[in-house]
Amino acid sequence: MARAENTSRNGDRKRAIAISVCALFLFLTPSLLAQASSTDALSGYVRGVQLSDPARRLAAMEEFLRSDPSSSLARDALEIATWDSIQIGDTARCSRWGGELLKRSPRSPLAQAALSLASHTPSLAGIESLRSALSGLDQIHKPEGFSEAEFAELRRRVWLLLDGAMGLDYVALQQYEDARPYLKLAVSIAPNDPRFTYSYALALLSGKNPDTKNGYWQLARAVNLNAGSSAGAGIAQYARSKYRADGGTDADWKQFVAVTSIGTHNQTRAMEEYRAASGTAALGTTVTAKKLPEGVPPLPPKTADEEPQSQTASALPQLKLAPPTDPVSLGILLQTGLLKGENRKVILNALRDLVLHLRENDEAFLMAFSDQLDFEQDLTAQDQLLDDALVHLKAGSGAALVDGVSFAIGHLDRIAKNRNRVLLVISDGRNTVHSPDMPPLSSELHDVRIDCIGVNASAGADQSLLQRLSWYSRGNAIFVSDPQQFRAATFKIAQSMGIDFPL
Repeated sequence: MARAENTSRNGDRKRAIAISVCALFLFLTPSLLAQASSTDALSGYVRGVQLSDPARRLAAMEEFLRSDPSSSLARDALEIATWDSIQIGDTARCSRWGGELLKRSPRSPLAQAALSLASHTPSLAGIESLRSALSGLDQIHKPEGFSEAEFAELRRRVWLLLDGAMGLDYVALQQYEDARPYLKLAVSIAPNDPRFTYSYALALLSGKNPDTKNGYWQLARAVNLNAGSSAGAGIAQYARSKYRADGGTDADWKQFVAVTSIGTHNQTRAMEEYRAASGTAALGTTVTAKKLPEGVPPLPPKTADEEPQSQTASALPQLKLAPPTDPVSLGILLQTGLLKGENRKVILNALRDLVLHLRENDEAFLMAFSDQLDFEQDLTAQDQLLDDALVHLKAGSGAALVDGVSFAIGHLDRIAKNRNRVLLVISDGRNTVHSPDMPPLSSELHDVRIDCIGVNASAGADQSLLQRLSWYSRGNAIFVSDPQQFRAATFKIAQSMGIDFPL
């Protein structure tokens, strides 16, 4: 009897324990499942961010945001989704993910850049939002798992989109004079972007003080870049009609289009049309135009880095340079391929001393170039920011010298606060990246003086390019073959600006 009672009590206890365990399991299951789901989503983010194909990575980030929208990595996923939407040119996704990112980060330059690609109504308020985003580019967030190289490309592309969008919106509002500096910069960075080229042409040919020389050149290029697109026929008809209205002929216009087609997908067709119209067997890259209408000068030179070798002082552009010792807005353009071996320490130490000795009203920016351009620090009077940017520079390869000079000059022209504007170029004089169809740099100086320090620049073409840059802009070109000579050269450049630099 006692044994039966004990057996009954043991059975009751086992049933009670089993019920308790089941209840505990049921209570914990949602939490455990959520944790497992979060872990899976995190793994999905890690796998996705390593994908090199933007379309596949975008799909992975979209899945992550659906699976774990409250994750601490949600902002990073939104940024990557927005960036990849830009890369694949999906305007609907740019609008969606750019809008979501803007809700989370109201001052995000990346979000504004994506939204600039989506359909919107241009307005002065919108332009101010773009300007605000552009001013905050230095604070742009680096998504978790991004390489430094891709993040640099993201910043460069966002810079281009924001700057270009301001120019496009000004054109849409018919404020052509305001549009010109922004679109000039955009076209110098992306010379084959059909939107920027066409809008830049409109800005140059419209409003006050039109520039017909560059305006018709850009308009002809826009015809070639837009050929075959939905807007191409309309742009071609408008361009031809406007040129004729200014007194030009169809034959002259076909010549413009043929010359500016070189390097574009429309080259073959444009050349054939020109030959058919003129009876010419072939057309080279340089052409002597037929008699052009009054007010439309001859075709400008084609190449960016070749200037006439024999010049006289009277051929120099009429620059309006401020006194050289006035407060300076200084651009430093440094070829990172030089930052190797003993050169690295000597060059960086000299430049760090230079920025640390800037005066109260001076400002400077740092831009590095290899086979691409990297904006390391925008114009600032805070020497510590410039010093930090210099310390973290990494060596690179290639030399987009002409692109870098063009970009830096345009930037100084657009936002420098001081009238005394100087670009210091540190380079070996090589230009290994050739952007087609850029006008000669001598036409783009914008009252910026260019000083050059040539490091191990070989005699001949390498030194010649640096010499011409400084000569056209009333600057100095100093060539050094020994790292120890670099500091003396920097001292001389600093002295010419009135900066107290320790030799």
